[in-house]
Amino acid sequence: MGRDLGRDLGRDLGRDLGRSSRVLTVPALASRSRALASRSRAFASKNSFLLGMLGSLLLSYCRPELFNNASPLRPSLLTGAVGVPLIFLLSSLGLPQQQLLGSLSSPLNLPIQLTSLLLIPLANLLLSKAVFPKLFPPPLVKGLLLLSALPTTVNMCIALTTAANGSVPTAVMSAVLGNLLGVLVTPLWFAFFFSKASAAAKPVDLAATFLSLSRKVLLPMLAGQLLRLSPPLLSRASSPRGKRLSKSASEAILLAIVWNSFSNAFSTGVGLSLPLALKLLLTTGALHLLYFHSTRLLLASLSASPPEATAGSFAASQKTLAFGLPLIRTVFAGDPLLPLYCAPLMIIHPAQLFIGGVLAGRAREKNV
Repeated sequence: MGRDLGRDLGRDLGRDLGRSSRVLTVPALASRSRALASRSRAFASKNSFLLGMLGSLLLSYCRPELFNNASPLRPSLLTGAVGVPLIFLLSSLGLPQQQLLGSLSSPLNLPIQLTSLLLIPLANLLLSKAVFPKLFPPPLVKGLLLLSALPTTVNMCIALTTAANGSVPTAVMSAVLGNLLGVLVTPLWFAFFFSKASAAAKPVDLAATFLSLSRKVLLPMLAGQLLRLSPPLLSRASSPRGKRLSKSASEAILLAIVWNSFSNAFSTGVGLSLPLALKLLLTTGALHLLYFHSTRLLLASLSASPPEATAGSFAASQKTLAFGLPLIRTVFAGDPLLPLYCAPLMIIHPAQLFIGGVLAGRAREKNV
């Protein structure tokens, strides 16, 4: 009987303690759930651009036909004919003439362009003599050289600079100068790297390329500056709400460009094995980080402010898919190894977006 009584008492006591425990932990669990939800919303808001890129990657992988160039949605209108000029229009609309003219005469323009269009191609040329041949077959080594000679992105470096609280005037001017110089400098690098291939290929239509860049870059920037002459428009564009809308629109267009690029890549493929693609991804990503931080140190040594150094580093280390892919396809049209020449550019394009998103997040607080 004593054992039965002890067992009953123990059971009752355990049941009572269990009830007390549940009563005590429900508010705590609710509080923890609210805190977790709040942190999740804050994380999503802070990293919305990076999460958007991840979403575009997954969607492109699952349904590439939704937004590739053959899609009935006609993404080329948003990502090319309309999107890129609109990004430069919005960027220019938010820039005072004094800042834009000041960035044009900035002493940082020369080191940024020399790094992008001279030092990086020379570095890859040296690596192609000793390091790259041990890792990749000759066509991919050629592709890495072609990649290094390309100018900066015309929109991503501006969006990433904006996300990092960097100097937008420096980013805009670096993008404009880099692509205008790239029209002449990049084909010369191609000819230097592969004189036989360049001689056999169709000549690059420099006039058409320059006109295209003028239409997508220079004219929208001029239009943005002219629109600033309207006081009501200037007031709306300069307001906090106007700046938020402009940033959101630029990021939305950029995500559309990423979505379209991923969709085209998954639709057509690039013609190389998965292990080789992973090795190429690691190599190009490591080089991108190396060139970004090297440029940042160089600009800091030249007394650039942190926002200017951030903008210059993005401009020097980014390589453009929109300019580079058509140019490589034109110069090496008919070459059976063309997909492998394009592979490094196709792989570094999404990689530098993700790396740039992480770098922008880290630089944001330093550039306040």
